[in-house]
Amino acid sequence: MDVPIGSEAWPARSLLGMLSPSARQELLGLGTRSRFDAGDVLLSQGADDQQPWP
Repeated sequence: MDVPIGSEAWPARSLLGMLSPSARQELLGLGTRSRFDAGDVLLSQGADDQQPWP
């Protein structure tokens, strides 16, 4: 789901949905936007490697 940073469309029970719009904007502004293709593995149980983000 491609939800704009300031959108009110975040699910109400999600972390981002529970934050005020200003707190959500501040939190999301700290990160870096990354896109992943369908089927990409983001986490593997038991993995101990350190992979840099694309």
